[in-house]
Amino acid sequence: EDKTEAVIWWRKAAEQNDSRAQCNLGKCYFNGEGVREDDTEAVIWWRKAAEQGEATAQFYLGYCYFNGIGVKEDKTEGIKWCRNAAEQGDAQAQFNLGYCYFNGHGVREDKTEAVKWFRNAAVQGDAKAQLSLGNCYFHGEGVREDKTEAVKWFRNAAEQGHASAQYQLGHCYFNGEGVREDQTEAVKWFRKAAEQGHADAQYSLGICYFYGDGVRKDHEESIKCFRKAAELGDEDAIEILKEISKSF
Repeated sequence: EDKTEAVIWWRKAAEQNDSRAQCNLGKCYFNGEGVREDDTEAVIWWRKAAEQGEATAQFYLGYCYFNGIGVKEDKTEGIKWCRNAAEQGDAQAQFNLGYCYFNGHGVREDKTEAVKWFRNAAVQGDAKAQLSLGNCYFHGEGVREDKTEAVKWFRNAAEQGHASAQYQLGHCYFNGEGVREDQTEAVKWFRKAAEQGHADAQYSLGICYFYGDGVRKDHEESIKCFRKAAELGDEDAIEILKEISKSF
């Protein structure tokens, strides 16, 4: 591996107008790999590739405009490039465009349109989009509420290791929402998310140990979980630790 050498060859191709090389060279400048980090230079190369229709470069260029990185912030321009990439099937762009529609960032809020873009990215395996689509089904936002469908998408993302999806799937098993109640299965998913530092999962795992739900009751282990959650800023964990401390 030699990132400096990679940059040399990508630059040669980029200067001959190869859009993939231009996109890769932009990434090198953006991340400071094989070359000094330079967001402005990254934008220059991404623009060259984006104008040739390179979808990944269009997404990155849109991201830079939207957030004012290496270029003056312009959310309208950011959305334009993100949409160009999304319409070519770029999953990252589809998720981001859905996120913008869902929250009304740079575009009029439209949860139905958000669901459309989340779905496009989710069927390509984008875990963030799968989680977001699951949440839309769970809460009935932009689509008819369907907790069984929500669980399907939470599971898809959870099996890819997405911590928030693992927590949500555990929550569904714990409460029997969209799936048969199974607290042992809930503990399994809470644990997977907790091991990734997910505060709500740490707290929920602590509750399971405290009451013996889906796992053998173990107050010492529950307190460990509450402390980990509290260190991550979980207010419920902080409060329960205060209550526990009063009992000693």
